Amino acid sequence: MKNDLVKTLGLSPTIPRLYGGGFFLSRLLRFAQVACGISVIVFICQQYFDLLVFDKTAVTQGEYWRLLSGHFTHSSFSHAFWDIVAFSASLVWLATYSARVIIPAVVAGVLLVNILLLSTWSPINYYCGLSGILFSPLIAAAYLHAKHHKNIIGMMPLLLIVIKLIADLITQETVFVNTQWQAYPESHLMGAVAGLFVVGVIERLNTLTARITVKY
Repeated sequence: MKNDLVKTLGLSPTIPRLYGGGFFLSRLLRFAQVACGISVIVFICQQYFDLLVFDKTAVTQGEYWRLLSGHFTHSSFSHAFWDIVAFSASLVWLATYSARVIIPAVVAGVLLVNILLLSTWSPINYYCGLSGILFSPLIAAAYLHAKHHKNIIGMMPLLLIVIKLIADLITQETVFVNTQWQAYPESHLMGAVAGLFVVGVIERLNTLTARITVKY
């Protein structure tokens, strides 16, 4: 009966650490730790907003630090709050399935979003916020969740993320965030592409490693 309920909720009984009070409490504490750490970085960046925000012209003139610091600057309290919550939750969720994916996903997210911002396809000269790169660990976690829980509910997070991406691209607006800056959901799409790319590469490497191990 318990296993049937777990399957119905999208939780596989073959991964017991995905349910139970201890699991949720430990993840809640980890979320709080990550959120506090990111909040400190964001707070420091806000004190030097003009110096750290992404500025395409400044970057081309040699101020390359903006390629990283720009993601930790925010245009409003609402912008910072929701980005910190979503980014922290994404990292903790991804760590549940594969901690080794976290750093590659974040790095790939930063790289691809920056490539987009510096390209001629981008119409904006200024950019700030974690919303672009957070979609990399977010969609990576959702993909791994769907892979482990092969049912409708298990697929739901991934489907909702895809729907949100499409809606943001169509409306050119973002949900929850209150900011006077121009929304740029294309950065969210690039972050998602980065996350799926990293997961695909790591899974391919795991498959090749397993084959070599079996062969020899």
